[in-house]
Amino acid sequence: DNSDENECHCEKNQYKCEQNGPCIMTEWLCDGKPDCPENDDEHYCHECGPDEFMCVDRKCVPLSNKCDGTPQCADHSDEMKCILKGGPNAAFFIAYQSDSIQTCSEGFTEVHGETACQKMGQVSLTRLNPVPAGNLAEFFQLDPNGNYSSVFGKGKIVNKCPSDVVALECQPKECGHPNENQPLSIINGNDALPAAWPWMVSIRKYNIHQCG
Repeated sequence: DNSDENECHCEKNQYKCEQNGPCIMTEWLCDGKPDCPENDDEHYCHECGPDEFMCVDRKCVPLSNKCDGTPQCADHSDEMKCILKGGPNAAFFIAYQSDSIQTCSEGFTEVHGETACQKMGQVSLTRLNPVPAGNLAEFFQLDPNGNYSSVFGKGKIVNKCPSDVVALECQPKECGHPNENQPLSIINGNDALPAAWPWMVSIRKYNIHQCG
């Protein structure tokens, strides 16, 4: 009768079914298969408008608020994937409207570099490199008086950088490694059969795979 789920609070990335139903993963919302007792996880499957962004929990927020440095979604999904790494020794890109643009080196400090590396899932900044700007129509330049909000703060959109754009070298984040001389399997455990469930663990942050 689901009485064990009464008055329970769900985790950040879970959905609480109606009528005191259980908590389910947000990935199960609108997947075509009812998971809640009242089927409400399949009742509100609407799409956001062209000028809106859909959060993981299906909430719609203005597209202009995406990647502005201030989370509008409860799951922070509007501030995810806002910085895109280029190739080795290449400039990175930040999300801008439905496109992505490079960032001018003027005013860009190591503090901004640390923020960029961490938002790309890395440990910390190793080195900040100015590189020649690409052949693009627009760039982002930090400016405390600017009218555009980015993951780095206020800035403005310019047609040309005064000098170079920014490339980053970050210290990568690694999954854990077992200590030497440690048993190869869990003590008193058994080898899993091929394709047995569960056969893999995914460590996730805000519904994004980090390690596993």
